[in-house]
Amino acid sequence: MKLRNKFGVIIGGAVGIGRAITNRLAEEGCNLYITYYSDTELEGAKELKKRLGSYDIFFDYAQLDILNINEVKGFFKKIESSGKKLDLAINNAGISVKNSFTNISEEEWDLIMNVNAKGIFFCCQEEAKIMMKQNYGKIINTASIAGKVGAMYLSHYAASKNAVLGFSFSIAKELSEYNITVNCVCPG
Repeated sequence: MKLRNKFGVIIGGAVGIGRAITNRLAEEGCNLYITYYSDTELEGAKELKKRLGSYDIFFDYAQLDILNINEVKGFFKKIESSGKKLDLAINNAGISVKNSFTNISEEEWDLIMNVNAKGIFFCCQEEAKIMMKQNYGKIINTASIAGKVGAMYLSHYAASKNAVLGFSFSIAKELSEYNITVNCVCPG
């Protein structure tokens, strides 16, 4: 129970890697608010709420389009007005589409870059504003090993995850004076 009485937000916490993160933090006693995007993810969030109901933690979920800055601001305004200290924010939402780089359309490139890089940017801005007021917090962004070494048929995905790495390194330097740590994990 290393995280008992801590409060965290997991962006994209209902399925896949996000679900594993949600489960692990709940096991450690962390109070959690997770986000989902699609109906499939909603089912995952509902299942988590049911399963984690036996844990002695606060757990809830909300739909969030991380590309809608007003939705992102509204979500974090709700978090801030709840009176809970935002100890931890994990930005895990992301997508990938396999395609040869010679066949990637501008729309596909923009979608991957927007969700994987711009969405994290929007969320980190709002998380940092809350944490700077607290003079404390931890932000963890999910990138990918593809962002470090590339991946066949995932050039746009690799580029977006490399952007997450560079962004995370940069904001870590900016936020350190506020006792906020920023890390980036690279599954793969």
